[in-house]
Amino acid sequence: MQVLSLPSIRNLVIGYTVSVILGWFVVDWIMAVLRSHSEVLKKDKDSRKRDIYLVRILGALERFLFTTFIVFGQPAGIFAWLAIKVLTRWTSEKEKEGWETITRSNIYLIGNLLTVIFGVTGGLLCTLLPK
Repeated sequence: MQVLSLPSIRNLVIGYTVSVILGWFVVDWIMAVLRSHSEVLKKDKDSRKRDIYLVRILGALERFLFTTFIVFGQPAGIFAWLAIKVLTRWTSEKEKEGWETITRSNIYLIGNLLTVIFGVTGGLLCTLLPK
């Protein structure tokens, strides 16, 4: 049985800070730019304002979770979570058609990709920085 060697506290702080906190600001900024350029989402400002905080919290939790999967050597957990997320979204969006759905889906995918990038980067920083 292999014993898991945890990174140093310094590495954990650096990795999780990049993943969760820096990721929060960068992803939020990029998503705000995308939303401001989307005619589809400009029409939907009221519902977006209500949900945006929840989306930000979910993104931060996902980045924390993805970083943890990398730290513990379980990157497959990222794919399992994304599969669950895609399945739940797909069942709610499959009846809709048109450019509005495509635009929303593309922005959704960009946000997810950025979240994965920051989560994995944080995890790699935790594990690959010298102790």
